[in-house]
Order: sequence, then structure tokens, then C-alpha cells
Amino acid sequence: MVESLTPYKNAHTLKLRGVDSISDALMLAGRDIFGVDEDIAPPADDEFVIGDLAGCRVETKDGRLVGRVRTVWETGGTPLLVLDPEERKDEIYVPFNRTICLEIDVRAKRIVVDPPDGLLDLNEI
Repeated sequence: MVESLTPYKNAHTLKLRGVDSISDALMLAGRDIFGVDEDIAPPADDEFVIGDLAGCRVETKDGRLVGRVRTVWETGGTPLLVLDPEERKDEIYVPFNRTICLEIDVRAKRIVVDPPDGLLDLNEI
């Protein structure tokens, strides 16, 4: 069971129950760690799980519907929301950051964006 998960530089430090020394931890290096949903604490009111963004309606701050989130691509940098657009065939990529994504309400399945000029017209990474 996970005892703690702490941000550290560009990664995280994970403390597992029963793994109490560096030598214990080294024996697990490079292995995948799996857990069940029941062991994960639910997110706080101001937090969410990335997977919960799927299906969210994305609209501009003036109320124009852009599309719905199909998935989130983890790029190694800023994640990208992949949208199924309302008015065209090509998917839309929106950087998932606070300067563009102004409001995120996963309970209401709604994200309000303020995209820079031309962003919604692009369909290439």
C-alpha cells in the first residue's frame, strides 16, 4: 500500500508500506507498481483524476462550444487535451495548462478555455 507520494524535482517520491530502507527500495527499481481503485483516496474538492476529463464539454470563455475531450495525451511536457470537435472533422489539441484552461469542473463535465489566436485552427502537434 502507498504510504505517501511526494513531488520531488521533476518526479515524485513514493513510499510503500514495508519498504523502509534504500536497499529494500532498490530491489523494486524498474518494476511496475499496481494498485486497486479502492486503495486510492478520492481527490479533494479542488483536485481531479486526469481520466475524469474524458467526455468533458470544452467551450470558450464566451460560451462557444469547441468539442468534447476524447483523451489526454501525456507528452512529457504540457499534457494535451485531444478534442472531438463539434464543427469539423479534424481533432483539436489544446494544451492543458492554467493559462488556457481557465475553469475545470469535472463534476459538471465542463472546461472553459481561453485559447491564443489560431490555436483552435491547428490540428498538428
